[in-house]
Amino acid sequence: MMHYDEFILVIKEDNCIEAELETRDGTRAKEQAQLPGDVSLIKHINLGISHLYGKTLIDSESLKLLGEDIYRVIFPGLIGDLFEQAVETVLKTQRQGEFDRKLRLVIETDPSSAVYLWPLELMRCPRLGYWLATQFTVITFSRRLVSSAPFDFVAALMPPPLQALIVVSKPCNEELPHILAAPFLETIAKLARIEIQGQPRSPAMVATVLGKLDDFEHVEGLTYVDEPATFSNISQCTEGIGLHPHILHFIGHTKFDGDKGAALGLVNDRSEIDWCCADDFSLIFNNWRPQLVVLQPTETAGEQTLLGFTGLAAQLIQHGIQAVVAMQFNIRNACATDFISGFYDALQQGQDIDSAVQRGRWKMSNTIRWREPDFGAPVLFQCAPTRNLAPKQAQANQKQE
Repeated sequence: MMHYDEFILVIKEDNCIEAELETRDGTRAKEQAQLPGDVSLIKHINLGISHLYGKTLIDSESLKLLGEDIYRVIFPGLIGDLFEQAVETVLKTQRQGEFDRKLRLVIETDPSSAVYLWPLELMRCPRLGYWLATQFTVITFSRRLVSSAPFDFVAALMPPPLQALIVVSKPCNEELPHILAAPFLETIAKLARIEIQGQPRSPAMVATVLGKLDDFEHVEGLTYVDEPATFSNISQCTEGIGLHPHILHFIGHTKFDGDKGAALGLVNDRSEIDWCCADDFSLIFNNWRPQLVVLQPTETAGEQTLLGFTGLAAQLIQHGIQAVVAMQFNIRNACATDFISGFYDALQQGQDIDSAVQRGRWKMSNTIRWREPDFGAPVLFQCAPTRNLAPKQAQANQKQE
């Protein structure tokens, strides 16, 4: 069983930073600071972020400098010292042969703070030489939002296998990028067909795919509902056939429209785009609420689409979804496939969501070795830092082995 030290970092509306560390033995420490007011540093960071979204941040040294600059702002002075000491404590424990200890980093940002839209998952600690989002053996990294929503709904923890509903929305619209779901579906199907010593076992994961797909996108090992991804069909898929999966995984388009917020690109009965705002989409969860929502864009998604995914993630948290994974900037399909593979593999082993996301980021970084920013794209929003989808999963797998 994994034990966590917890480092909670809160960035308030007035840009005040509060940090609290609680170790597994009950020791607590607190520090407080203001976001640094270095105008040239902030300007340099914002310029780097604009290059990131514009796909012109292609130099690995520039990526490293951006990550370290963001770290200096988020972990100033004594707060940085406290965090680095916490990491070193975990490392010391692991060097002594105890590998059941990690540091759970949770950053809570007020939407009005100056850093709310920064890609915090790209942070790099200069002194430790760590990219925080990929050190899966030492750190888990997620975000938490300030929310006034009542979280009185508690999703039941279901026994194995891990169940996912994958919604693929492919509208007939020449102005929107084409969606190719095959690579992701093939990756998920492989995870569902794992064998032990050449013998098939009971699946650790069961996935149902809803959407009108091309023939080559139908992969063995997955169940298909050959209907368009309309609001009505998604509702019927979870109510009519009694499917209440742990995960709702959406592959498609979103958009962000200023004061109107984010909207999800479903389709209507004529396969035209049907923009569905977060308020409306949340009505799907009246009788069932997934424990996790994954929002995945296409490789050619534009900046407004990506702002839509992160905006929608935040809005779904406000509507009571316990955890949402979204991509905060565009990444290549190959990297997204690496993330999905590592992420779902960790989930079906019974790991917490934040550990699974960290594992997915790490798997991406193994391929690109931090020469590209893609590993920092997946952002995890959670209501609570601890969240496990199916805690009996790993035990069940061990019994079968």
